[in-house]
Amino acid sequence: MPRIWNDPTNDIAIFMVALPWAITECVRYPFYQFKGLQEYLGHLRYNLFIVLYPIGVTGELLCCYRLYQISLPLARKDKPYTFDMPNAWNIAFDFETVVMYILPVVYLFGFPPLYMYMLSQRKKFYATEATAKIKKN
Repeated sequence: MPRIWNDPTNDIAIFMVALPWAITECVRYPFYQFKGLQEYLGHLRYNLFIVLYPIGVTGELLCCYRLYQISLPLARKDKPYTFDMPNAWNIAFDFETVVMYILPVVYLFGFPPLYMYMLSQRKKFYATEATAKIKKN
């Protein structure tokens, strides 16, 4: 497998993927684990994603670009993960095409529904919170 990064610890793309993921998971798991803290953790869970999702998706797309930029010359020569026709399964798969064209399109059409879903979950959370406060008073 071709080496993608010489030093991934100093790459902003890796940071942009890892940090939002870590923050999100550090809020999401306690949110489901501790029912008594859901009122407080819910505010973090349903507000942090507004900033963290776009940062993470941008980092993932930058990683795809780095993959294209750095390792694709090697991939063109060695053709890893590429299956040409004819073969036993009678299918073809071109790694370069997937990285160049298909992954960005998947992100383009996949990100908005996920983001909108989280916005609807946020709206539902705050509606439930408002109902709970009304019943409490």
